[in-house]
Amino acid sequence: MQFGTVKSYDHLSGTGWIQPDSGGRDIMVKQSAVRIARLGQICEGQTLGFNVSVGTPSAINLWATWSNR
Repeated sequence: MQFGTVKSYDHLSGTGWIQPDSGGRDIMVKQSAVRIARLGQICEGQTLGFNVSVGTPSAINLWATWSNR
């Protein structure tokens, strides 16, 4: 389980990037992961929890977090 902040998200292309709180490379987030998590839409600056898929640097199992995590 990791936490990070949405760095960018393009609703038209359905892709974006999450900057992990732990540092390191940004993680891609795809519209399919947002849809599976039933988040509706995500936006820049939003904090998310996520796991990273094996083999590709993309976020899976997204969930919204609160500032008091």
